[in-house]
Amino acid sequence: MSSTQSSGNQRQGYEGPLAEFVALRQEIDRRSVMQDNLFGLQLTAAAVIFSFALSRAGRSGFLLIIPVSTFILCARNVDQIYGIQNAGLYIRNVLNAKVPGGLGWEAWIHGKEDVVRAAQFSQGRRTAALIVTFPATAVGGLVWSAPYVFRSVHRLATPERTALIVTWALGLAATASAAQMIWRALRSARP
Repeated sequence: MSSTQSSGNQRQGYEGPLAEFVALRQEIDRRSVMQDNLFGLQLTAAAVIFSFALSRAGRSGFLLIIPVSTFILCARNVDQIYGIQNAGLYIRNVLNAKVPGGLGWEAWIHGKEDVVRAAQFSQGRRTAALIVTFPATAVGGLVWSAPYVFRSVHRLATPERTALIVTWALGLAATASAAQMIWRALRSARP
């Protein structure tokens, strides 16, 4: 057997795992772009709804859209976090063992103390950004709309007032759920 055949036979043993690695890295990149897009969409949607609601008196009720849209976009964002985590775990725990010498990325990144500190700092910034962008924005919408919902100044009929109060309460539950989703996802993503 020539050295070329021997080299080809060795390579055949790990071409599949390397192809999987490349595909998973692309999936991680795609999910990261999706997270950025969801982040931007949340900021844009909240700004548009706040601007519309505050542009004229009596539109504060429109702010009740924010907790619901926040919950939906937050759930999609958290789904991307879990997808990235799962792909990283599969790379580290399954593919790494299938390639002679390993893939090395995870070992290298965790072996660098300065990189680990930077990742922890980045994790803190990401946590703050997610909390401000998702639950805090929804809380703002709930707080700003509360006088419209709970005061009798606007003299709404009982069915309308009840509907507003139920919607506000559902918004509060959605906001709490979004905060809990972010908390769980980021706790599981600690470096």
